[in-house]
Parts: sequence; structure tokens; C-alpha cells
Amino acid sequence: MALEQQIQKDIMAAMKAKDQVRLNAVRSIKSAILLARTAEGASGELTDGDIVKLIQKLAKQRKEAAGRSSLTTSSPRPKCLRPIFPSS
Repeated sequence: MALEQQIQKDIMAAMKAKDQVRLNAVRSIKSAILLARTAEGASGELTDGDIVKLIQKLAKQRKEAAGRSSLTTSSPRPKCLRPIFPSS
């Protein structure tokens, strides 16, 4: 639950800083958490470990999508994938 609270604080901080890239990234994480919590067969509660696994899955999906899109375009793309939660 502490990680979920940290995500909510990061959303507020990104809104205050008007950092749209970070705000969109953290909102997508929060959305994935809500979807996982309300999924059919889910217990309704997610541990911090479950949330970390979910974030790793989302990061992997984004990296794969960026790799596929870079194969089709030759123009340089800005790096919007940056670590939101540094590893501890």
C-alpha cells in the first residue's frame, strides 16, 4: 500500500510541476493497478511486490513498443522512458 501512496504523491507532484510526460507515465501505472485490482478473479488487494511486478511488465511493454516503432521510422525519438522509481 505504501507504493500506491507514493504513486499518488508522484501524480500530484507531476501536476504541480506541469510535467506531462511524467504525469502520463504515472497515471498509466495507476490505471494498470486499478485494472489489476478489479480484474476477474483478483482478491482486490495488491501487495507492493505485485505492484513492482506490474511496473516491470509495463516497462517491458513500453521498451518493446519503442523498439518496434524505431524499426519503422528513422527519425530520432525523444527519450520518454526514464526511471520513475529508482531501484533501491
